[in-house]
Amino acid sequence: MLRSYGNDGVNGVLFDANCAFIDKQKIYFFPQTSNKLYSMDLNNHRVEYLGKIPWEDEDGIRLIESLIMVENRLYMIPFAGRYLTSYDMRSKEFDKIDIRNNGKLKGSFGSVFSDHELLFIFGQTANVILEYNTKTGKIKSYSDWVTEIKEIAFNINDAYFRNQGVKCEDYYLIPLCNANALLLFDYNKKSFRIVRLGSDANGYSGATRINDSIWLAPRIGGMYAIECDLDFKIKRRVLPDAQLFSEAWFSGVTSRKGRPTIISSSAKTNKKEFIIDEIGYMNHASLLFCDDVFRVYYDDLEKQIRIETDDEILYDDTIKASIDELAACGWISDTRKGIVMLENKQENLSLLVDMAKHFGEETNYE
Repeated sequence: MLRSYGNDGVNGVLFDANCAFIDKQKIYFFPQTSNKLYSMDLNNHRVEYLGKIPWEDEDGIRLIESLIMVENRLYMIPFAGRYLTSYDMRSKEFDKIDIRNNGKLKGSFGSVFSDHELLFIFGQTANVILEYNTKTGKIKSYSDWVTEIKEIAFNINDAYFRNQGVKCEDYYLIPLCNANALLLFDYNKKSFRIVRLGSDANGYSGATRINDSIWLAPRIGGMYAIECDLDFKIKRRVLPDAQLFSEAWFSGVTSRKGRPTIISSSAKTNKKEFIIDEIGYMNHASLLFCDDVFRVYYDDLEKQIRIETDDEILYDDTIKASIDELAACGWISDTRKGIVMLENKQENLSLLVDMAKHFGEETNYE
């Protein structure tokens, strides 16, 4: 975690976040290029360093892809990371779980959901779905779905899934990146069903439920977004501006005041938000977390973290110092590294020094 003072004496902010999770009134997050875990109190915005994962590289890139809480443990789902890692909220200790079978299971993981004591972890490029029992430590794997997906995939080099799915009463719905289809996983019967949505080469980066509709966000250069009913019959395809979105990356879809909003992280425009066919698009953003209450975005263009509900924006702050100023202070050698807001310079001075030590380099503050 990095930070700097701008020319106006206000602490600067650059939060290059990769994943987040909200539990009660705290947000837990992982920077993009770090093995360190942090939390932020949503009431006073105070940031706390919780520790680093001992078995992961300190400057590792995209180590963790998703976070989830089960009872008093926060579980960190590995993308490039070596292990599934848990953090005990009471003992403040990290534990590692070998889900890669001593390195034999290659590839990345992403989406995760829980059902009582069970975690279900979906491979992004790893061709498996894992079931981890948080009480017994037992791991089961499911891969029966892979053969059918390979038969209908239009891009076998793309990931199977991204992070965002929809947990329903008896199944978990997650769209495919490399096929025009959904995977439905019955987590009681441990069975699978593939629902094809068409023959076009259109994959999806995420899904959310809004009232009686399932909304699907397109994948890289996707042709359209889709609205389905709860039986997965297509209500409509929404066509974005072809030139604007032909090379865009999409990170997911969420609901803002009951209105579907598709998150585009690299569309060719500097507009932060715009509307196409009554659907909202938030541009240059990453969807870090969403549930029935909260939405967390990282705005790459504005260098801004945004936490909101349908009723209010809980946290919305932009950096006060430019990246050049941060680099001049000696805090950034790699602009992909992140820093987090501390609002009051004097009040948080001791915490700033502690954070500097964790980064491995002390700075004299006057």
